[in-house]
Amino acid sequence: MKVSIPFLRRGEERDTFNSTVDDAAGAARISAEQGLVFLTHWIESVANAVCVGKPVPVPGLGKIGPWLEQRASKCNRYNQGHPYSVPVFVPSKGFRRQVKLMAPCNTKGKKSIQMYRRNNAGPTGKTLVHTTTQKIREAIARQMAVGETPGESTKHPVSYPFQTR
Repeated sequence: MKVSIPFLRRGEERDTFNSTVDDAAGAARISAEQGLVFLTHWIESVANAVCVGKPVPVPGLGKIGPWLEQRASKCNRYNQGHPYSVPVFVPSKGFRRQVKLMAPCNTKGKKSIQMYRRNNAGPTGKTLVHTTTQKIREAIARQMAVGETPGESTKHPVSYPFQTR
């Protein structure tokens, strides 16, 4: 799949993202575009559940959920002394073991995650999840409708052909 995705930097991280979507779509016997559209809807659903206080288990990976921050030092610094919630991902034991045994011993991943944290969670740090996923779906629809190759852009709006909601 060579869909140009907004908010995702070019380079190795984009290639990794595209290859994981391709692999999952191939295993599910669907097109990569359909897989990416499903993924954006799933991300929205997880974000909505976490925003209303429900933890979401992801079998094999771990759990994503809200974490109530009550430490006085953080509450005073970030929220005028009031407790607040932040999203947290807790990896499962099996996933942690798999990464420990299989991931190469280098600082590349650590540096990438540190940069992501430092830059306010990347280019989408201040953008709501719904806005980001909608823009991804719009980009897919525009590129599929026009037959555009990655990197090209069209100025006319195209309706979203396979919206399910």
